[in-house]
Order: sequence, then C-alpha cells, then structure tokens
Amino acid sequence: MKNMLHFLQDFIKNKGIWVMSSLLISKAALFFTQLIIIHLLPKESFGNVVYFVSIMSFFLPILGLGTYQGLLRFSSATEIETEKWNLTRYSFQFGFLFQILVTCSFILVCVWLAHERENANIIIAFLTFRLLFFFVLQVLQSHYRAFNDNTTFSKLTIYVNVLGFVLAVLLTYLFSTIGYIISLGIAPIIVLIFVRRKMIFGNRTFTVCSLSEFWKFNINASLAWFISDLVFVLDIVLAERFVSDDVIAEYKTLILLPFNLWILPQIFIQTDYPTLCNRYLDKNYIYKYIRNYTKLFLLIGIPIVIVSYVFRNEIVPLVFGNQYSGGIHFFYLVVVVVYSWFTKTIFSNLISAIGKVQYNTITGIVSVLVLVISSLILVPKFNLQGLVWSSCLSLLSSCLLSVIFFYTNYRNILKNKV
Repeated sequence: MKNMLHFLQDFIKNKGIWVMSSLLISKAALFFTQLIIIHLLPKESFGNVVYFVSIMSFFLPILGLGTYQGLLRFSSATEIETEKWNLTRYSFQFGFLFQILVTCSFILVCVWLAHERENANIIIAFLTFRLLFFFVLQVLQSHYRAFNDNTTFSKLTIYVNVLGFVLAVLLTYLFSTIGYIISLGIAPIIVLIFVRRKMIFGNRTFTVCSLSEFWKFNINASLAWFISDLVFVLDIVLAERFVSDDVIAEYKTLILLPFNLWILPQIFIQTDYPTLCNRYLDKNYIYKYIRNYTKLFLLIGIPIVIVSYVFRNEIVPLVFGNQYSGGIHFFYLVVVVVYSWFTKTIFSNLISAIGKVQYNTITGIVSVLVLVISSLILVPKFNLQGLVWSSCLSLLSSCLLSVIFFYTNYRNILKNKV
C-alpha cells in the first residue's frame, strides 16, 4: 500500500491531474461536437464530411513519418537540455518535409476517391490545413512531454479541443455545412501560439541516438499505430460481407463503452512515459512501476468488471436506447479490455520506452491476421457473437505477445548492459 501511495504521489507530482483533465476534456469536446453537429447538419451533409475525415484518419499515424514519436522517446531518454532542443529542431525540420509528402498523398487519394462529392474541393482544402497543423501539434506535445512540462502539454491539448468545439458549433450554426468544414481547418492553427523560434532554428545535431536508430524507431512506431487503427476498421469491413447493417450497429454500440475504458490507464501512461524512457535501464524502477500500476488498476478494474456483469443487460440500453441490447457479450468485451490494461496497454508502452517498438509492429500484424481469420470463420456462423469473439481473440493475441516481447527483450537489454 505504501508503494502504491508513492506511485500516486509521483503521478500528481508529474502534473498527472493536468494530463487527466486534458484527456477527459478532449474526449468530452469530441463527443459533444459530434452530437451537436449531427443535430445541426442534414444527415447527407454530415456523412459527406465524415467520409473525407475518415480518409484523413488513415494518414494520422504517419504524420511527419513519425518524427514526433522518436522525439518523445529519445528526448525523454537524455538529461542534456541542448540534446532535447536539437532533437526538437530536427523533428520539426525533417518531419515537416515528410509531412508535405504525406499531405500531397492525402490530396491525391481524396481526389481519386471522392472528387465528384459535394463540396469536395473546399473539404479537401481545409482538411489539408488540419493535417499540417496536426503534425505541428504532435511535435509540440512530444517536446513538452519530453521536458516533463505536462502543464503546457495539457493546456495545449485543452485549448485546441475546446476551441475546435466552440468554432465547430458556432460556424455550423451560422453557415451550416460550409461553417463546419471551415472550423475543421482553422481550429488547429492555435498551435502556432506555442511554437517558439528556438524550436525551429539552431543546431540540430544530437548524440543520444544515431540517425538510423532514430528513423527506425519513427517508422516502426508509425506502422504500429497504423496497424492498431486498422484493427478497428477491419472488423466492420469484414462484417459487411456477412451480416446486416442492424447487426453492425448492434456491434458498434456493444464495443463503444468497453473500448473507451482504455482512457483510464492511458492517463497514467501518458504522464509517466517520458520517465519510463529516461529510466528504462533501471530494472528496479521498471519492475516496481509494473507492480504498482497493476495494484492500482486492479482496484479500478475489479469493480468495473463486477458492475458490467451485474448490469450487463441494462447498461447498453440505458446509454444508447432500448433498440440496442447488451448481455453477456458486453461483459466479455469489458473483461478483455480490462485484462488488456495489465498486458497490452502497459507492456506495449514499455516496449516502446526501451526502444524496441518494432515488436509492437509485429504484434499488430499478428492481431490483424487473427482478426481476419477468426472473422472469416466465426462471423458467417455466429453473426454478432462471432464479431465479438473475433475482436476478443485479436485483442488477446496482442496482449499475450506484448508481455512475451517485453520480458524477452528487456532481459537481453539488461544482459548487454552488464
């Protein structure tokens, strides 16, 4: 209990309350934005914009070819302030060059897939601005987190999301669809307020890692994120071949609440990740962190699992309406997600912190294969149950591999250290 109290004290000391607030406010702003916009726009117009936003989401994992990922990992690993600044400059400059290529690719894909859609040109134009400024946002967030400035990181996150909410509602109310489109492009521009000249101009050489090591990490981190996102799209794509839209809607409501439970451990991981990167060679610290994290989230997870079982038939209809049902499969999803807190969530981040992010890519590929194979076998026969089971199997496979890959690689790192 004493160790767990120290764990919580460190979380608060690292401005974890700020990080928690920023994540919760961001989630709430996104939710209420979508809720209000759905009521303000005609169904066809909203669906048209969402189509382009969905295309853009496929490019988010490769923003700047992942330079902000390497910035966070390697800048956190050094105590030398000049090294941190040099990494920021390098990530900004070279990341921006690659971001131009990513943005051009996005434009080409949009034109190819949807050039005849209503307001296509203006939507593409403003989403292009959004994509560019999202790259700047990610670099800024990584910079402040690497400097353990969680307060500024959190303020930046809050400002962008709250401004996005206000602009989206106001401009949509005043100018309908065009207003919503404009809000998507101009809201992220607030990140420029946080950019400092020192972040862009100056020396960009560093010794904390080699260039090949830096770029290897970036590319694998981007791939791992892309594959992780792909899992949440593939299940629906595969399901459309075998089940009706009603079954898909039922499945989406079943997974929405359980999958949002990941925000709870993410609050701690986001706060502590820079320290984990900095102290990854300290075996006692890492193992102690795992123990305290596990104790804390057992106290949180067990009541959630119990409630989800007792009220398995009531929770989903209460939140989404009586046309949707919960049941035992809702409980299964909650159990698997909570289990992933203690396996995939913490160990995939630790794998990244020790610099072996390529194993997260392998884990993602395996989970996709498990999802595809299990879906093709189970969904045609069991419909909704098959969808739930295939998702659970995919997640469980990534849970198992994350644990195996972390302990195998960490032991080798510690041996080589000696």
